[in-house]
Amino acid sequence: MQFSGRYILIFSTLLCFGCAIAVSTLAVMLEEKQEINRLLDKRTKVLEAAGLVEVGDKPTEEEVDAFFERI
Repeated sequence: MQFSGRYILIFSTLLCFGCAIAVSTLAVMLEEKQEINRLLDKRTKVLEAAGLVEVGDKPTEEEVDAFFERI
């Protein structure tokens, strides 16, 4: 089955737009979660530097918040 050059160009353009919309939508939807994880990672690294948490341990968000409430 042969496809014309015009069909291929239109199909690939629509496919690119569809993927771009999907990626953009997901990036916006996950922005808040990324910010929360960024803050959690920063706080965990502070606790590791202070020696309150073992290096490599992954404390939960509640545990990290409990440490920072005492500080």
